[in-house]
Amino acid sequence: MLCNRSELTYFPQTTDILGVDPYPIPREPVTRVADFVTVARQAVRDNQPVWLVPQAFAWYQYNSRNPDRGHLPADEELRAGRAPTYEEERCMTYLGLIHGAKGLIYYCYYDLRVLPQYRQMWGWMKSIAAEVKTLTPALMSTESAGTWSLTPKESPVQASLFRQGNRLYLLAANPAQTARRVDFDLRRRTGTEVEVLFENRQLAAGQGRFADEFLPLAVHVYAIKLNRASGL
Repeated sequence: MLCNRSELTYFPQTTDILGVDPYPIPREPVTRVADFVTVARQAVRDNQPVWLVPQAFAWYQYNSRNPDRGHLPADEELRAGRAPTYEEERCMTYLGLIHGAKGLIYYCYYDLRVLPQYRQMWGWMKSIAAEVKTLTPALMSTESAGTWSLTPKESPVQASLFRQGNRLYLLAANPAQTARRVDFDLRRRTGTEVEVLFENRQLAAGQGRFADEFLPLAVHVYAIKLNRASGL
């Protein structure tokens, strides 16, 4: 596992899997995760899988003068080195998947268990893992998903399309701290409804086009059934 992007090009010939461990919270944007995965895939030229190690600890557990990683943090410690929130953890996870990570190993050692918010955090960590497990067949599929587009093009929302059989899965994440509206065009004939997985809602679709709202750090996962006449 490598935490220095400049070193990634040195290791593709030495390993079967290249792992990256960017830990941005709270001082850097969550897009650091996407950048690391992208650079790693370029380094291996997609000849080897890239795995992501998302942050699941608090930096104050390492940077504090108090050696007890389970101590109650002072306000300054929280400002400078708190653990990720649910929204940040989920966004980092999906940014990794969107950019091509094929494995996830959350790093916490024992640090997660001794965080004051352990019970709450462990609960939503399991919920994120359950989502990824549900999506695994599509994420690992080698079927071509075809072309698609997102507007406005300058939107910070990042997305990737996967196909498994007659269904498309669109993963989209908004790493920005502001809300955004995005229009998607899958450029093919689909059903008239898009299922938003894990949210118990549907969106209307016309000829493979639909739109949605993204709160800051929000993630949406769309499942779209292809028409037989779509030609794909």
